[in-house]
Amino acid sequence: MRVDFLYDGESPTVEGIHMIWPEILDEDGRVMMDTTPGILPKNGKANMWVFDPASRDFHAKKLKIGAKGYWVRGSYRLARVVVIEICSLAR
Repeated sequence: MRVDFLYDGESPTVEGIHMIWPEILDEDGRVMMDTTPGILPKNGKANMWVFDPASRDFHAKKLKIGAKGYWVRGSYRLARVVVIEICSLAR
């Protein structure tokens, strides 16, 4: 899914949005491959991928356990996000 990420408390017109893209996980922790509209659960987990390697240092300072944000598409907030684990922001 190609949605962007907006940190809670920031404005898309001031700080901008970020290319941190999710892979939605099923209840067993596997990446969901079914793209049928309406199949996504209302709550769940996702792997999030920082798309631009040049921005990893920036996100390493901002992304903390408990950080909040939104998946956005244009000006629409599609989902609330809470960081529960950080596996790696290595280059």
